[in-house]
Amino acid sequence: MKLIAVLACLVVASFTERVVAGEAGQDEKNASSQISNLAQTNNYPDLRLNKDLFKRYLENPYPVREVVFLEPADSDNPTDVLLCEGSLQPNAFYIQQQDSPGVLEDGKYKNVSSGEVAGKSSTGEYWFVDDKAVRGKGGNIEITSAGDPDSSVTTVAKEKALESLVRMHNACWFGLNFMVPHSVVWHGDNFDMQFLDTRGFPGGTNAFAVSGEVLAYTNNLPLAIRIKSGHWPKELISLDFRYEYDFSQGDRFYPVKITKTVVASGNKGFSVPTQIPKIEFGDVKPAENGYTATNFTPAEIAIPANVFVSSNRTIYWVNRHEQVRVGPPPVFKKPLFIINNFVRVILIALLLLPAVFLVRWQKKTKSGKK
Repeated sequence: MKLIAVLACLVVASFTERVVAGEAGQDEKNASSQISNLAQTNNYPDLRLNKDLFKRYLENPYPVREVVFLEPADSDNPTDVLLCEGSLQPNAFYIQQQDSPGVLEDGKYKNVSSGEVAGKSSTGEYWFVDDKAVRGKGGNIEITSAGDPDSSVTTVAKEKALESLVRMHNACWFGLNFMVPHSVVWHGDNFDMQFLDTRGFPGGTNAFAVSGEVLAYTNNLPLAIRIKSGHWPKELISLDFRYEYDFSQGDRFYPVKITKTVVASGNKGFSVPTQIPKIEFGDVKPAENGYTATNFTPAEIAIPANVFVSSNRTIYWVNRHEQVRVGPPPVFKKPLFIINNFVRVILIALLLLPAVFLVRWQKKTKSGKK
């Protein structure tokens, strides 16, 4: 079970070094003519200019204004994909998904706005908006207040947001989804870094050391990376990452596909691909507090959503009349309301019981006198 847990969270692409080296040479020939006049966009240099830029990227990844990616909904069924789009800023992020990819038109996927959304505001709130609330047809909006002092408190909003953040890191950090930011130290083409311990996922902060190596480059970009760690189970040999590029897109330097494979003994490994048809780097100023749940609810609402806000172990909820209540959400109040009605009936019966006995006693007394 320990190995399965690690395999499920850390997936990377298998390959042979001979094939990698051959493809690297071919890719360099195909793209060499396109790199002579590379421009810097939004003050974020094109990583193809030199290898050091890629290395600096892993040390301090660029903020992502917008990314669209497709990932398997289940590692056991890679053909069942989720379409996701989002933004990853230094202090805020969001990711929105839907179960079917929809139709790609003019570089945009249609219908992506109908799916659930999770994220974090710049003031520290984790939040989650389900698909019904996104469409304005009821549903739930859940928010975890900023500065929650108890990290052990797990809410739906916090869990959904942290899971989403790892998926964003996977798409935007060359597949190194559990990399601890700013922990990479380079030694030539080898590096050391800290990886979050997946056994504490989501929300865990424990990390362990891993070592990695860039096995091949194309146009100063990595074609393959392999990482290892002595902290993994013995059956887990390595995590291998394979990158594919489309240099015909002009200034596009980020991979269009990342395939990740767990290499394990006994043929227990598996691969999971992530396709990234669109990614734009840069800063975003979405609002004063960054991305919030209200950014993803429609202006016209057919059925108001239930809003749940958790703070310091207390749950506050807002009913459909925008009145704040303290305690369990309304769904848990219904049985209490039924119990209260039952109690009322019993009390009324107890109060009426003496009167009933009095009437009967008076009737018996009258009949006895006759």
